[in-house]
Amino acid sequence: SGIRAGIATAQGWIQVLKIPLAAVSTVEGLAGQLWAEGFKGRGHVVIDAQRNEFYMATYEFLPERLQPITSLSIVDKPTVTNCLERGERVIGPNVSRFFSEARDIYPAASAIGRIALAERFWTRPEIVEPIYLREPGFIKSGAVAAKPDVPRG
Repeated sequence: SGIRAGIATAQGWIQVLKIPLAAVSTVEGLAGQLWAEGFKGRGHVVIDAQRNEFYMATYEFLPERLQPITSLSIVDKPTVTNCLERGERVIGPNVSRFFSEARDIYPAASAIGRIALAERFWTRPEIVEPIYLREPGFIKSGAVAAKPDVPRG
């Protein structure tokens, strides 16, 4: 719900202030931070997706821009481990708790702004929405046993 609230807030500001909106995802922001630090080559942005799975997107870090190689998807732990075993860079928030060779990284606002300017991600606010990779769902718990009536006195 935090992402939805943030998007709604940005949409409101845009309508009131009449300024452009740059839609930069969390994953793009994380990649942008590494790009701002001058990293060159291929890297993977990894975020804990719970359920022993990870969100992962791959980028080529070029001097003038980020080049997406794979779009955001859900992968298992061996997939990320294979990237590390090939000597590829893996970054993300708190990712080192799962993969000791990975680097924890958090985006600065300046890195996000640099992406928006370089990639020209300006968009109409009404089309911005969260990225969902899983179908929403829940597991219904078993029936709750009825409590016997307790006499009131």
